[in-house]
Amino acid sequence: MSPTAAHLVAVVTVCSALLACASAKPNIVVLLSDDFGWGDLASYGHGSQEWGNIDDMAAQGMRFTKWYSGESLCTPSRAAIMTGRLPVRTGMVPVEGSEARVLAPTSTGGLPESEYSFGDLMRKEGYRTGLVGKYHLGINKATKDDGAYLPINRGFDYVGTMLPFSNHWACDESGRHEKEPNPSVCFLYRNNSIIQQPIDHSNLTATLVADANHFIESSANKPFFLYFSTAHMHVAMFTSTTFANSSANGIWGSNLREMDWAVGQILAKLRELHLDSNTLVFFTSDHGPHIELCLEGGNAGGLRGGKAYSSWEGGLRVPGIAWWPGTIAAGSVSHAPVSSMDMLATAVDVAGGTLPTDRLYDGSSLKNLLTGATTSSPHQFLFHYCASRLMAVRYGHFKIRMFTEALPADDYADKHCTHGSPHGEFFQTWNCFGNGVVANNPPELLNVDSDVQERFLLDTRSTCSANGTILPDTGMPGVAYAHVGLPAGGTQEQLIEQCRAQCCNQAACGSVTLELAAPAATAGCHKGQPCCYFNPLMPSPTTSRPGVIVAFVKRRTGGPHAEILDDVAEAVHNHFASRIAKQPQLGPSSKTNQPCCGTDCHCNYPNPSHHDEL
Repeated sequence: MSPTAAHLVAVVTVCSALLACASAKPNIVVLLSDDFGWGDLASYGHGSQEWGNIDDMAAQGMRFTKWYSGESLCTPSRAAIMTGRLPVRTGMVPVEGSEARVLAPTSTGGLPESEYSFGDLMRKEGYRTGLVGKYHLGINKATKDDGAYLPINRGFDYVGTMLPFSNHWACDESGRHEKEPNPSVCFLYRNNSIIQQPIDHSNLTATLVADANHFIESSANKPFFLYFSTAHMHVAMFTSTTFANSSANGIWGSNLREMDWAVGQILAKLRELHLDSNTLVFFTSDHGPHIELCLEGGNAGGLRGGKAYSSWEGGLRVPGIAWWPGTIAAGSVSHAPVSSMDMLATAVDVAGGTLPTDRLYDGSSLKNLLTGATTSSPHQFLFHYCASRLMAVRYGHFKIRMFTEALPADDYADKHCTHGSPHGEFFQTWNCFGNGVVANNPPELLNVDSDVQERFLLDTRSTCSANGTILPDTGMPGVAYAHVGLPAGGTQEQLIEQCRAQCCNQAACGSVTLELAAPAATAGCHKGQPCCYFNPLMPSPTTSRPGVIVAFVKRRTGGPHAEILDDVAEAVHNHFASRIAKQPQLGPSSKTNQPCCGTDCHCNYPNPSHHDEL
C-alpha cells in the first residue's frame, strides 16, 4: 500500500471513529423567541411576512402545529422550559395576594436552588453548557450584586451577553413611546456583572450572535448545549440600521427579519463546522403575542388571546420547530399536541440519560416523534395554568376550560392605538384571580382542532330521569352538576341539604353523603347510588381553590361527550393529588436588590473579546 493510500485509510478510520463518538451525544441548541405568535411566520401562514431562515428550518425539519408553552408570561414559561416542570411545581408563581406574575429587577426570588436546570442536567450528561440572551429567572437574593439566581450559578459553564430581566417597554430608545430609557429595568450582564446600563440596541443582536457562535466554536470538540434566547420580539421594538424598514410587515416584520438573521447565523456556524448533522436545534417562543400592542404586538394566526391569557389558545399555542439534518425528515409536520417542557426531556433522552426520579416531570421525550417512530403525542393531557390556577386541560381534540379570561373588546384598537402604534403597555386581563376571570360552571368543552377560534361550545347537557330537567353533564353515568357551596358559618349538614336540593330525583337523593372526589369514593355513585363529592374541575364559590360540591343524580342519558369530561375530571383529580408545589417566588422585592453600575446606574463597559474564555 502506498504512503498516500495508507494516509487516506488512516484519515477515514479516524473520521469514522470521530463520527461514531459524535453521534452518541448530539449537540443541543434551544433558540427561544419572546412574545412571538403562532401566526407570525410565513411557514405558519402569515400573508405578508418574508420567508426566512426560521421558515427554512421548518422546511428542512419538523414543524409542530400544536406546540404549547408551559405558561402565558415570561418568567413562568421560561421556568417551565428550564426545568421541564410546570411553574406551579417549582414555585414560579405569585405569593398569595400578589399580582406579580413575573420577576422584577428588584425581586428577591428566583428559580429555586433545589430545582435542576436544563444546564444542570446536560452538564450531568457530559455536555459543555452555554447561555446567551434573555434569562428572566431571577438575579439577586439579598443585595444588588449577589447574583444568586443568575445562570452562571445554575448549571451554565459559559454565560455571554445576557438580559437577566427583559427588553422592556421602558427601554425604548426610539422616542416612540418613552423620552429616554429607564436604566432601572434596562441592563445587560455577562456572567454575574453588569456590562451595560441602559441597553444600547444598535448592535445588541450582533453581539448576542457573536457570543453564541464563539461558544459553538470553542465547544466543537465535545458535546454542547446552547440556550440562545433573543431580545426580540418583546417591546420595545428595535433593529440595527441594516434591518430598519426592511419588511412589508412594518415595524414588527423588520424586527422579525433581524431575529431571523440571528437564527440563520447560528445555523450557518453549525454547517461551517460540519456540526449540523449532529445537532438537534429547537426553535419556539416563550408564549403568545402581546395582542394589546396593535402593530407592535404580533400575530396569533387566527387564535384568540395572546400573552397573559392562559385559557385561550393564542396565549399558549406557539410555533415549534425541530431541526436535525439526517435524523428528522425534511418537510415533516406533526399535529401531535406537545409542550415546550418536552425539550428538556428530549435532550436528556437523545444524550443517553434519564431524568431524575426524585421529582415529577411534566415534559416527555419527543425522540420517537422526531425520528418518525410514532406520530402520537407522548401526552394524554396538557394542563394550562395562569399562576397557580388551573385554567384548562387539553385532551385529544378537546379543551376543557374551567376559567375564562376577558379579552380586549372589539373596539380596543380604536381607543388604544394611533396609526397602529400602542398608547401604552397594557393587558386587558392580568390577574388570574381578578374580576376579568370568569368561572365556568360547568366547565366549557371545545374542539380546538376544528374550532381553533374557540367560538362554539359543545353540548354537555343531560336529562334527569325524574322530571326531564336539563342539568349540565359531568361526563359520568348518572351524574349531573349541582354547583353549591358552604355558606359562611354553615355546616356540612347544610351543605348536604343544598346538594340534595339540586337533585332532580328527590327520592333517589334521600340519603346523600359527603365524599371526596376519588375513584374509590365515587364508585358507588357510578352505580346509581346518590352522593355528593368535591369535583376538582369546578371553582368553589367560597374559595379561590378548585373544588365544589357536585350532586350525583339518576338520568336517562350520559350525553354526547360524557367520557371526555369523565376522563378529564379523573386526570385533574390525580394531577392535584400529585402537585407538590414549592414556596411561591414571585412578588417579594427589595430596593437593595436593584442592579446598578457606576454612581448613577449608567455604564458601558468594553465587551470582552469573543475569543477569550469567560
